[in-house]
Amino acid sequence: MIRRPYRFLNAAAILAAAFLILSACRKDDKEASSQKKYSLTEMYRYTPDEFAEHVFNPESPVSEELGEFVVATEQAAVKAKNLALGVKMARETASLHPDWGYRKFVLEYKSKDARGKDITLSEVVALPVGTGWDHHPDKIVLSSHFTLYSDIGRPSGPYADIMMAVAASDAVFISPDLEGYGASVERVHPFLAHDVIARQSVDGVLAALQLLEDQGITLKEGYKLFNVGYSQGGSYALAIHKYIENRCSLREKDLLKLTKTYSCGGVYAPKETFFWYLEQERVLFPGALPLVVDGMLSAHPKIMAGLREEDFFTQKFMDCGVFDLIHKKGTGMPALHDYIHEKVGWNVSDILSEDLLTPGTKVRTALEQALAEEDLTRGWYPVKPVVLYHATDDLYVPFLNATQAMLGLGTGNIKLATIPPLSENMAHYLTGVVYYFRVILGELE
Repeated sequence: MIRRPYRFLNAAAILAAAFLILSACRKDDKEASSQKKYSLTEMYRYTPDEFAEHVFNPESPVSEELGEFVVATEQAAVKAKNLALGVKMARETASLHPDWGYRKFVLEYKSKDARGKDITLSEVVALPVGTGWDHHPDKIVLSSHFTLYSDIGRPSGPYADIMMAVAASDAVFISPDLEGYGASVERVHPFLAHDVIARQSVDGVLAALQLLEDQGITLKEGYKLFNVGYSQGGSYALAIHKYIENRCSLREKDLLKLTKTYSCGGVYAPKETFFWYLEQERVLFPGALPLVVDGMLSAHPKIMAGLREEDFFTQKFMDCGVFDLIHKKGTGMPALHDYIHEKVGWNVSDILSEDLLTPGTKVRTALEQALAEEDLTRGWYPVKPVVLYHATDDLYVPFLNATQAMLGLGTGNIKLATIPPLSENMAHYLTGVVYYFRVILGELE
């Protein structure tokens, strides 16, 4: 007869304990969401014309590579979009000449590295704002930058990323520098470490959203997030899409509002791509090889345990000083490739070690396993739409990446915009120019 009250008391105690635990969890969640996710380091204001000139500064390294015609054309396109955005703002204020411009912020934020340790990263945020009245941008564009060898080209650096021009589409532009650049320049960039980079990018968007809130800037209700990237950034864009849909919490998904991904010339199948390079007599993009090895050594310490850079490259390549230039991040891509060509040559056998070229060795097997971990073409299906752009004759990032993605990710929510043969040695570059034009001119929908 005395057991029932005890059972009741035990049940009550369990319920009380559960309530306390849930209350504590809610408190922790609330505190976590209210914690400062960033620190603001720089802030700039631009008139519409100043913004167009800032984005397409003819003195920037990227502008020099693109050429005067491309820079002048895209600058004119941004100025034209400024006129359209000005009309939109005029309607909001019922004024023929609304006072508005752009603001750019550079901030640092917290994230995690491949080992799960805290890391401080940096990024740039730019958007159109009204002066003395509220304007509400209707979209976010998360842009992943292409391969950088020099830190001066980082998105938060002195020269604007040309994709920042999408802010003229009434967008909040967000571009993380990522690990290895900006605030974390002393670290090795985990090149093609897709899961790590995706998390760091998502953390960057969440930090940017908190910045906007603190600045009193409100996005339009029902805003959309467009996720874009070219080359290395194309790989990261698809990785971010996968991460948001498969790893983010419901609360994060609700904040991010992923709408569509536009990815150009990305390495979606790293293992197949790297070993495609091994089959070539000459490497047209030799600077990518040490980045891949460094990235896998950084991101997969268990798989790559006991291996070093010198295990993957010839002594001639190690002795010429290429790694010193890469680690210092002071030499741009064209200069680095010219240096490799002069000191070593571009033949695969002059660059890569015999152990890496021989199937079944520890060196080759480890790299194969690490790269296979970063494959984006299997094990998931995109829910939100993805558009891939790729040139059929791309010799930097071979077309096999696009075909692998289309075969592995289904045809329901992924489409391929095939770029026909343009120029054998320039296909990757020219595809990027076409892609930038399309995105900046307003293909986002």
